[in-house]
Amino acid sequence: MRNYLKSLVGITAVLLFFSCGSSTTEQSFDSSKLTRVSQDEVDKLIEAFIMAEDSSTIDIPAGFYEMKTQLILDNKSGIKIKGAGMDQTVISFRNLKTGGEGIKLVGNDISIEDLSIEDAPGDGIKAQHADGVTFRKINVTWTNGDKSKNGTYASILSNARMS
Repeated sequence: MRNYLKSLVGITAVLLFFSCGSSTTEQSFDSSKLTRVSQDEVDKLIEAFIMAEDSSTIDIPAGFYEMKTQLILDNKSGIKIKGAGMDQTVISFRNLKTGGEGIKLVGNDISIEDLSIEDAPGDGIKAQHADGVTFRKINVTWTNGDKSKNGTYASILSNARMS
């Protein structure tokens, strides 16, 4: 038992050492160079969130999406939200007229991946009354720097996994 504990402590120390690298999570691409999608494409994205059925996928093609309303996934299960990559799919909430978060997720077994969120007035992504939410390859940033009124990366009010 004692050798087992020594091995466990040793493995934990090695993992901790290698997980504490000096890599940065700051945005390293210029989203202003992305193609601005049309208002029709923005409307289709809003509709995809509203009309999503359980166990479906919301594919968000590459481009810069300028939102005037937040995106809400309400009381859904098994939904996958997938962009084309953190440096290819950017959803900007700089001109948000209604809502407090960028994206609000309510439901179970929801994954969101491969995209960036910019300039949400509150939280970039808020998962509330949700179980089994997975965030994968998500970048949330505020283009005007760190300000006290900026929200947080994501607000999770229930069980979630991040990878």
